[in-house]
Amino acid sequence: VIFAASKRQASRDQAKEVISTVRRFGERQGRVLRPSGAGDSNGSAWSQRALALRKACRCPLVVGVFMDQSLDDVSATALAVELDVVQLHGGEDAKFVEELQKRLPDTWLIKVVHLPPKTAENGEGQQG
Repeated sequence: VIFAASKRQASRDQAKEVISTVRRFGERQGRVLRPSGAGDSNGSAWSQRALALRKACRCPLVVGVFMDQSLDDVSATALAVELDVVQLHGGEDAKFVEELQKRLPDTWLIKVVHLPPKTAENGEGQQG
């Protein structure tokens, strides 16, 4: 469901209708929660989360796409429409992602990385 400024942008009410349909199709009622826990420093946390995501993908997941929206807007929308996954597609920095994870501890977060990165000097990497 697209919440970023776009001709395909959905309102919260439209999103709730879509999400209800997706959940019926996937034969489930509620969200697919991200497991908590930091794990240890040897990478086992990444492995555990990857395995959990793989298992979660056995049914359709509801993903909300956001781009350069406020932390309050992203977290409030994700909670209001009960998203399984938040995809950040803009210039959100690590602090933004960290704070969002604190606000949405059981929601999967995906941060898109644009390559090459945008630069002010040459404009390379800018989307047109």
